[in-house]
Amino acid sequence: MKFLFCVLLIVALSLGECQSFSRIKFRRYSDVFKNLVPLEVIEFYHNMTKDELHTFREVKRELFRAHLNETELSDEEINGFIQENSPSLLEKKIALEQELAAKISALPENAQNFIKSLNITNVLKPKFECDARRQCMRTLKEGYRNLSGSDKLAVVEQFPNFQRVFAWLMRFSGPEEVGRLPVKQEKVVPVVGNRMPF
Repeated sequence: MKFLFCVLLIVALSLGECQSFSRIKFRRYSDVFKNLVPLEVIEFYHNMTKDELHTFREVKRELFRAHLNETELSDEEINGFIQENSPSLLEKKIALEQELAAKISALPENAQNFIKSLNITNVLKPKFECDARRQCMRTLKEGYRNLSGSDKLAVVEQFPNFQRVFAWLMRFSGPEEVGRLPVKQEKVVPVVGNRMPF
């Protein structure tokens, strides 16, 4: 009886540990997706007024209805719907899209294709559904392998949060990638040790 109790206790503990490891793995992927979204898009979401937020939610509902009906709304239809309900939101959306387009056009061609393939600069329709997340993760890993060091550095300069994504992706690249993480250089203040006058 004691032996059976010990075996059941060990099995229960091992299952608990497996579940905690799976949660850690999921958190890592969600952290990667959080760092994929450009900071400008996050600021756009956080700086909405109540009316703009209401219109944004209505647009998302319309996009979801269209998705359920297996149709897609064009950008013109989305912009028309926003214009009817909140012209200020449309102005902010267009300004954000122009800013992101300028950042992407400043990248080398290979890096541009990499960013466009992730679909992260689409303000209202980022593809982070379950299947799209798997596809995005595959695209992210393959695209990272195809980027040169200068391309990676250019991406980090335009989208600083990609430095964390690239650090995470180095684990899948092999031993030759270790130590080659692109780092955006900033002014560094030298640290002087404590010196005693005597």
